Amino acid sequence: MISIGNSNAALRFFGGDIGNWSSLNTYFTTDYSYKDKYFLSLAVAADASSRFGRSDGNTSASTSGYGLNLFGGKTALLPALSGAWIVSSEDFMQGYKGIDLLKLRASYGIVGNDDIGNYNNRQYYVSQNLLGLQGVVRGNVANPNIQWERVAKFNVGVDGSFFNERLSMSLDYYVHTTSKMLNYIPVTSIAGVDSYVDNQGGMQTNGFDFGLDARVVNKKIKWDLGVNLGLYRNKIQSLSNGNDIVTSYANGTYLTRVGETANLFYGQRTNGVYATDAEATASGLSIVNSAGVTVPFKGGDMRFIDTNG
Repeated sequence: MISIGNSNAALRFFGGDIGNWSSLNTYFTTDYSYKDKYFLSLAVAADASSRFGRSDGNTSASTSGYGLNLFGGKTALLPALSGAWIVSSEDFMQGYKGIDLLKLRASYGIVGNDDIGNYNNRQYYVSQNLLGLQGVVRGNVANPNIQWERVAKFNVGVDGSFFNERLSMSLDYYVHTTSKMLNYIPVTSIAGVDSYVDNQGGMQTNGFDFGLDARVVNKKIKWDLGVNLGLYRNKIQSLSNGNDIVTSYANGTYLTRVGETANLFYGQRTNGVYATDAEATASGLSIVNSAGVTVPFKGGDMRFIDTNG
């Protein structure tokens, strides 16, 4: 029996946790080049994580989705393939003296994500205080079927340098397709738990990155200038039963919906602030503070727009 002294019995909680998990990562890579102009690379990763269950709802080796599941959902086999062509090394490019390097490249690979917490694949309990009485209650809904979230990444790009490398650039276009997305699935809270973790959902992200560097001064003192631009957009392709996910954080509400961008921010429309206490009081608005006391708006508080009359 562990005593916590003369603390307030009505507020006592006991217990805690220290995160503990294991991972195993194994890699195999092979590279091939021909005439220093054509390049091919193959990589395979076998990633294992204790954060997943021994079952994936299928067989011990499953090819459902992207990648290959081994030994249930704990281990995923994740391949990647890339190739490149140095166009500037071809004979037909020798007449273009201003081009030092022109390289085309493409890649396709699959990566995994296990960022879900350490114990969602097994049942655990947490402390609970009710009317000064302490005990333990169910802390989660265990899901032994959770497995690696997978992101299939496709990328094409071009690299170039010009005028004795005084100018260089890089342009990439990519498509990232997420499958078996790890989500908190809402459930009825009658058992004291309002969600569980499962592989439900998909998302696709498209974007491009552009970089440009120039050597303005190339003497004893060198001066380089560069600019980088990036643009991307994601789109939710599927969610559990097509249901929206509403998340609240920092007094804001975020909505994730099929067909829309993830984590759309929704808030109240505003029109400046109230100039005086009298003006604020006339609005009839108030808030309930942390002590449960209703406090009317004052001068300097935000003026919200009434959009529904």
